[in-house]
Amino acid sequence: MRIERKYLSLIFIITILLFISGCGGITGNIIAELDKGTIDNGETTIFKVEGENTGDQTVTARLEIVSENPSKVIITYPGILEFTLLPGETTGEKTVQIKGFTDHTSTQYKIYTRLINIETNKVLDHDTDLITVKK
Repeated sequence: MRIERKYLSLIFIITILLFISGCGGITGNIIAELDKGTIDNGETTIFKVEGENTGDQTVTARLEIVSENPSKVIITYPGILEFTLLPGETTGEKTVQIKGFTDHTSTQYKIYTRLINIETNKVLDHDTDLITVKK
């Protein structure tokens, strides 16, 4: 009987520690906005992206921006989009160029934006935007 209580107490303590360690920690928020949601074939528009550390620990994070069709939606941004962010700190608004092409009258493409913790490769936040390219 004593051994069972010892194990139950140990399991209870481990459960509480796991719960406490899961609270707070590293979290993030991302804001992404297209300047124009519809562009002509071959035209370029601006995509503004900002990431924020909403957690209570410093994090090294990366903004990742990809399209569902990289040969038809070309994403260009200067430099590396990696940042070390203190709690409450933002990346600042980053400007990305989006150039779209279509083989049809009109095509809608998804653009995926993620804020990723570089150390764990965990996605802290994500956003999906749609861009329409017309001929």
